[in-house]
Amino acid sequence: MPRHLVFQLLKEKGLIRKKISFPNALSLPEDKFLRKFILPFLNDVPNLHDIYVNSRLAATKEETVLVSQE
Repeated sequence: MPRHLVFQLLKEKGLIRKKISFPNALSLPEDKFLRKFILPFLNDVPNLHDIYVNSRLAATKEETVLVSQE
């Protein structure tokens, strides 16, 4: 979900101009995702990195809760 959030935000702002599918973005290694979808847009969306990191932390916490409930 964190990558989806970033991808949707960039699309809504019209910052992704090339036809890049979400499955392709999802399959990128972390460093390439950051270089392609986070770093180039920090001037346009200054808190983009924070949004991504915080959503990753929230997703990790949710996974931990789900696993502990099993």
